[in-house]
Amino acid sequence: MGKTLHIKGSGKLLLSMNDAQFDDLVSMLQEESTTDRDYYVDETVVGFLEEKGCDARLVKALRQALENKRSAYRDPATNEPAPDPAQVEEGDGIDIEWRDSEESA
Repeated sequence: MGKTLHIKGSGKLLLSMNDAQFDDLVSMLQEESTTDRDYYVDETVVGFLEEKGCDARLVKALRQALENKRSAYRDPATNEPAPDPAQVEEGDGIDIEWRDSEESA
């Protein structure tokens, strides 16, 4: 059974995961219980996943979701540059959740 990765709350699909990507996600991130399916992800977490050799497509999907969140609050008329990841403040992350492919939103 396949797994999908979504933005928690909106249900926006980030990635349809293969078994290796799913294994990377659940083995490298802390789950609070055996039924836990969600995680808070920010630049620090994504950097950790990349450093530990997490699947490149999974890392890219998470980075893109973080960038989309930041750009959603940026005024495009100001031509403001993307923030330096080292200077991103706490609270600049997203909540994600994985689902079985057959689950509805």
